[in-house]
Amino acid sequence: MHTKYNTIHADLRDLIIALKCSIDPHSYYTSQLGSVCKCTNHQIIFLCPFHDDRKHPNFTVTITGQYRHSFICFACDAKGDLILFHQKFHNLNFSEAINDLISNYASHLQIAN
Repeated sequence: MHTKYNTIHADLRDLIIALKCSIDPHSYYTSQLGSVCKCTNHQIIFLCPFHDDRKHPNFTVTITGQYRHSFICFACDAKGDLILFHQKFHNLNFSEAINDLISNYASHLQIAN
């Protein structure tokens, strides 16, 4: 049983890595949040969707490197990765977020039964 759990865990980890690699951060977050407030080679900055401040762009998404798809809001301290963002933004649980991301952004990926 322990070996089966490790295999499932590894498969899920590989799926999440493939999902994050398949989805372009700039396109994804722009489609979800609208206009970019500031863009650099490594980050894009938006108004945060998780609190009411509409004047100060504090929601930063890393778009390259090891922390690609990581986000943080320096005002409300919301933080996480692509999957957590999709969960919170669309009010989904973990498996719903994974399935929704695959269906809408990475349909070439398959979920093992």
